[in-house]
Amino acid sequence: MHYSIFVDGLWPDEDFEIEERMELNYDGLTMEVKIDSANSGEIIRVISSDPNDYLNQQYQPGTKIEFKPVFL
Repeated sequence: MHYSIFVDGLWPDEDFEIEERMELNYDGLTMEVKIDSANSGEIIRVISSDPNDYLNQQYQPGTKIEFKPVFL
């Protein structure tokens, strides 16, 4: 028997896959990206205090981007 404060079904099944997401700076704009391969991904959200950044069609959620990883 397992006692928990969590509701049954809240925990993911064994087949559950965790999406690899990364926060990165692309063209001077911080965004959260779901990684598709070593050098491409899909924009999940834009992180900015400038409202004009959210209106830029180039950086809308769902847009695919290519980037070069830089390892420090």
